[in-house]
Amino acid sequence: MSMTIPLSEFNRNPSRATRLARIGSLTITDRGLPAFELRSVAQPSNRMDTLVRAGVVTPPRSRSSEPLPDLGVEPAVARAIVDEFEQDKATRDY
Repeated sequence: MSMTIPLSEFNRNPSRATRLARIGSLTITDRGLPAFELRSVAQPSNRMDTLVRAGVVTPPRSRSSEPLPDLGVEPAVARAIVDEFEQDKATRDY
């Protein structure tokens, strides 16, 4: 994923530019022409690491070494249960 920002924005908010560079390469333009490219050297190992590095999600406070148990519930059934809970939640004061 490649993004572009003007040099003036980079100078105003370099931390935002580094967050964007963690997602993919970032081209910094000077007077509308590409001038610099900023990219992260370290590559995330999976999609969750990419989202954490981008600041989209917050990592868990602790990482369990044990995987979550497989309860044998089909994804469609799980989604229906969550949807039903959300509808019920909307009608009550939780």
